Amino acid sequence: MSSRIVLSGGESEDRCNAGISSAVHDLKTPLAIISGYVNLLIAGKLGEVNARQLRALRDICASSRRLEERISQLLLHGAQQAKRLTVAFERADLKSSLTAIHECWLPTFQEKSIEFECRLGPAPLTFEFDRQKVTQVVSNLLENALRFTPPGGSVLLRAIPYFWERRSLTERVAVERRASRSGEPNAAKIVVADSGPGVPPENHQEIFDEFISLAAPGVPAGTGLGLTIARELVVAHSGKIWVESIIGSGSQFCVLLPFFPQRQRPHASSITCEPKRREPADAD
Repeated sequence: MSSRIVLSGGESEDRCNAGISSAVHDLKTPLAIISGYVNLLIAGKLGEVNARQLRALRDICASSRRLEERISQLLLHGAQQAKRLTVAFERADLKSSLTAIHECWLPTFQEKSIEFECRLGPAPLTFEFDRQKVTQVVSNLLENALRFTPPGGSVLLRAIPYFWERRSLTERVAVERRASRSGEPNAAKIVVADSGPGVPPENHQEIFDEFISLAAPGVPAGTGLGLTIARELVVAHSGKIWVESIIGSGSQFCVLLPFFPQRQRPHASSITCEPKRREPADAD
């Protein structure tokens, strides 16, 4: 006599997501071993290699890094689907984080002969955000720009203080918004602009959906999760992300991060906010 358990739609989906996340996580160990041995070979610690073998090893190393990034994306997306996304707010300098990101990505853009500039204004950008998550957001946008920008093109990363005028659904329409507008910056605006082929208007919304990856000549296929994860992490900061693009004139991905995310936190069960770690008052 056999028996079976019938799961509800939600239980079945949760179990499927958990199984996929577990399988993806199991890929990290063999990948780490492969990357470790390849790095030893490149460093010549396991014997001499000729120039042709060295080029092949570097290609393997680059492919391993891309695979590791894909695994990280899948795990992060799985955590969000399983309602385990954690955001740890702390007071930090966004300009410092973006400078570090620029330095990390610059060699990769140079290898593809793409000009990569980081332009930050003089005004400070110190507020509460999750540095690791924001780094993931910007890195995903840069990876997208790298894929679609041809050699000889350019990518610009910039950030400025921004006045984000937001209206609550319960706010009375009769209130004149311009009369109460302070004009003081209440958010940071991050922009990643590229000189790629651009995004068709009909795709401006759906490119942030999961497993949607636009095709372009000579552009390698992606997982379709990079922009989805970026959107989820921005939403977890009570922020906003969108694309501005004209076909043939490149794309500009914009992110708004409010200076006071806890006061504007979205009501989503998939987001857990850890207690803030406060820095001394004179740390700015």
